[in-house]
Amino acid sequence: MLKKTIEKLFGNLPARKLFSLTLGLTALLATVAGATPGYAESADEENDWLQLSLNPGVQAAIDAGLVTELNQTTRPVIDEANLIDPLETWPEAYKIKELDLAQTIDDVTVTLDWIYKDTGSTTLMLTHSELPAGTRLGMPKFSYTDVYDYGGMVFPDNEIMRVSGNRIIAVAFEVANPRNPDRTTDISIDLPLIKENEPYVDPLSVFHFELNDYIVPEGQGIQLQQTGSVSYDNYEVQMRSVRVMPETSEIVVCYNALDDATSPLIPRNVILEAPALSGNEFEPTQIALLTDDSGLMDQCAQLTFPYGNSEGDASIGLTIRSIGEEEDPAQALTGEWSFYTNIPGEIVLRSQYLEQQQTAASEQPEIDPDLVSIELDWAYLDETRLDFGFHLHGLSYMPEANVLDGEVMIITASGDILDRRWGGYGTLDWSDDESGTIVGYWHIDYPDRHPSAEDLPLTVQITIDGRPRFEDSMSIGRFVQPQIAAAPGPYAGEIIIPQQLIGTFAFDLELPVYPMETRELAETSKVNNIRMRMIGIESTPAGSDITLCYQKPSSADWTFPYGEKTVDLKSETDSAAFSAYEVVYDQDFGAAYNDTAEKPEFPLVPEEGERCVRLHFDLGKTASPQKMSLTIPQLRQSPPDMIPQEELDAIRKPLKELGIEFVQILSTTGGGGGGGFEITAPEGMNDIEAYEEVQRLLGYTYDGPWVFEFELP
Repeated sequence: MLKKTIEKLFGNLPARKLFSLTLGLTALLATVAGATPGYAESADEENDWLQLSLNPGVQAAIDAGLVTELNQTTRPVIDEANLIDPLETWPEAYKIKELDLAQTIDDVTVTLDWIYKDTGSTTLMLTHSELPAGTRLGMPKFSYTDVYDYGGMVFPDNEIMRVSGNRIIAVAFEVANPRNPDRTTDISIDLPLIKENEPYVDPLSVFHFELNDYIVPEGQGIQLQQTGSVSYDNYEVQMRSVRVMPETSEIVVCYNALDDATSPLIPRNVILEAPALSGNEFEPTQIALLTDDSGLMDQCAQLTFPYGNSEGDASIGLTIRSIGEEEDPAQALTGEWSFYTNIPGEIVLRSQYLEQQQTAASEQPEIDPDLVSIELDWAYLDETRLDFGFHLHGLSYMPEANVLDGEVMIITASGDILDRRWGGYGTLDWSDDESGTIVGYWHIDYPDRHPSAEDLPLTVQITIDGRPRFEDSMSIGRFVQPQIAAAPGPYAGEIIIPQQLIGTFAFDLELPVYPMETRELAETSKVNNIRMRMIGIESTPAGSDITLCYQKPSSADWTFPYGEKTVDLKSETDSAAFSAYEVVYDQDFGAAYNDTAEKPEFPLVPEEGERCVRLHFDLGKTASPQKMSLTIPQLRQSPPDMIPQEELDAIRKPLKELGIEFVQILSTTGGGGGGGFEITAPEGMNDIEAYEEVQRLLGYTYDGPWVFEFELP
């Protein structure tokens, strides 16, 4: 039997051993995975940028001789504005607030060293004097003034605490959003001193701190994660708190009673994997049953493990596979409730990370900007996009690098910056081992501002600047195959080069601007009682936007699938899957030429019950005439975040007859959440095929194919 999990991502979830599929599509606008360049074989040493595989449209334009060879080389210029330290303008609200507030009760002194608060979390560090024997400090409790009340919703505690000697770092995931325009609130902090063996009785004393007019920035500046809850087959378990000490860890989970239970429930088959995904597993040495003071769940359990961590900067995974009666282990609910937590280290905030990065940058060897140059090899320009390839010479060879940092800016002859609704992206590789030469490819779309001959010459400005910046901006590009993975941690994943300012490289480009040709079409395909109409196509040599109108099987959000059954556009030599999807009309969703949908030049008259969409393909018209075909193999309904349990129960029997078993999973974290199915498929059926059967039986698929064959003059 082959067992996998299918997951839908809502936020920044931790890496897990899962099989992932996207389960939904935003109704009004969804940009799907485009052509992310990878490797393509090439023996042409003079044009080794071809090692970076381009999307089919640009490759077709190159093959048709529609790109302009440039071979322009320039060296960097450092503007006065770039000499300013980019971190000098940090907003104070995004920095740690140093406090050094102390309070003494019965010879115990607790000092609140610093605090950071944003809309979704609160983080602080405490130090304390020696505590009485058999006591410890509990989780801090927070209260706020003049914040939004979200309809009386009650949120469970969701906390992480790390204890290291007399120092505590605590994180509470909670929503506190100030209502006043200054975004200030008064914060009250209560820190209980409790008995070690009786942590849930009245505290011995409570240390209290008040902060007035604290500015709360929007968004989240802390990247730590903690899974708040997991619902497995419609049974929810919440992880309320994680306390990590030098030698042991305590985790509190809460859950509801079962209808037929005659005694309290207790978690069984519990494993703590620390660090997460390392294979180092620990079983609980003690399980203590508790009541849920919040009243959200029927009961809680405190799990104690023989795992300690006094430094942090790691992650742990908790898995519960059974919850059953304390007195009757045979009466148990089985499943797999999996939780994940980052252990806070000394670096937990973005501002701290940038300061650390700045210190590390000062220790790196300087690169002489006079020895750095960029050679612009070729460029392609049409009314919707700009692409170019380049070589960068003179940087130190670093095969583990993830990102070349800086910014690319495109400026017209009149000084206007072309609109960058989506921004651009670049793909990079080292030309030869240890050469210090980078080969790159850059692409940007212009959906709002169509370049024309009046904009020429275009100035391409490439600024290489790897200094830490508070504000994120476009990088110049990502390397296709970093050789060394980044170290674990809340800000892991990015090894940036160079770690200094190199300067700005400027190129003036006189290029042909290939126009976008618009052609009205009147093609119709009717399959399985569903009629689909091709209304028109807008095409350049490198891309096409096709407008379709189709009857929906129901009033739900019927879109097109990705993967093996995706929509495919073919010419006589190339093919491309759709890379963007936009609803331009759907009466059921109120979408009728809204702000995200530009009217096409050809007439669009939707018929009763139709949805009209615009699909983008990275494949265009490079010849006259040019034959093309469009194939839509299937319509697919976007499922809800949680499929109603009655719908799932209705398909259990037919799935079982096929040898397929499944459960639905939903989890939430401090930065988002996710959900999906855990599927067990029979021999001879792969995961995708099993998932297709689930979708089919739920009525979420409608098979075609609808095929259109047409010729552009």
